[in-house]
Amino acid sequence: MSEQPLPLADEIRYTLDPVAWAQERVGMVLDPWQVDALTSERARLILLTGRQCGKSTVSSLAATHNAIYRPGSLSILISASERQAKIVHGMVRDYVNKLGIGPDMRENNKLSAEFPNGSKIVALPANEATVRGFPGVSLLVIDEAAKVDDSLYFAARPFLATTNGKLLVMSTAFGQSGFFYDEWTDGGPGWHRIKIKSCEVPRISEEFLANERASMGDAWYRQEYECEFMGVEAGLFTSEQINNIFSKSIKPLAISGW
Repeated sequence: MSEQPLPLADEIRYTLDPVAWAQERVGMVLDPWQVDALTSERARLILLTGRQCGKSTVSSLAATHNAIYRPGSLSILISASERQAKIVHGMVRDYVNKLGIGPDMRENNKLSAEFPNGSKIVALPANEATVRGFPGVSLLVIDEAAKVDDSLYFAARPFLATTNGKLLVMSTAFGQSGFFYDEWTDGGPGWHRIKIKSCEVPRISEEFLANERASMGDAWYRQEYECEFMGVEAGLFTSEQINNIFSKSIKPLAISGW
């Protein structure tokens, strides 16, 4: 059964307030930082989070709300891998089903959805060859951005050129290089920056985090869960891992005349 029309006053309120829509219509319980992200009026939003904080929830809710309340709009969700792209888009599909509009969808597969009002959401893995040719994007999301190549980021930004659309970039920390690190540390005042450590999320227990620190070591833990951009000098790679990069079984190439 398709979703029943809402009173006009509620439609206006949900159009203007994505948090009220997410909580009352989708049934989500949001953390304060997620509320901050969904209600930000800035055109450029960057999220630095620890693992399992709920950043994909933000991106999927933002895209679904945009699709429902901006008829004919296009939202692009770029993830570091195809697996992650399917996970994020799977959350969109769950919201569509909760809202009861699934039967009315024009398209609703693992990586794309077309809504009854003509809006589209397309989820893509981070491959520069597949992300060109999407003009008129009103919402561009780049998930796990620290693991996305700079070339793809700069190829995707022009999507927003004719719409003055919203750019949402989010990731856990991963080294001191790349566009995500540059935008977070020195991207200027145009960005609305939100930082949330895993220890600040009530769903993640202290016991779990203590076990993670003991298992992975301090440097990796600080990067994965405490939003710290760790350099090579922090010891993120063990001597065994470095040695395994090289192979003694491969003989040097013999070049004639040398």
